[in-house]
Amino acid sequence: MAIGMLRGANSRFRSLLDGMKAEGDLARQEGALTELCDMLCMATEETLQGFSMDQFLPPLINLINCEVQDVPLPCNPCCALPSG
Repeated sequence: MAIGMLRGANSRFRSLLDGMKAEGDLARQEGALTELCDMLCMATEETLQGFSMDQFLPPLINLINCEVQDVPLPCNPCCALPSG
């Protein structure tokens, strides 16, 4: 895989991580979570080289644990994550 593609994947993961951490911006969190789900569904070993589970778990756990009421978004990301 080309180095430029790896840098692009790393910056995309960084952007998604920032979106998941955007407290108070539920639309941005939902968009980041949805895109992360899409990327992980289509991921290969090469495309996951820049993915750090250690960095993504804390914000994902925060989203799972959030207690916002009456918000029709994956404030419970378990509903948005693909099962399989």
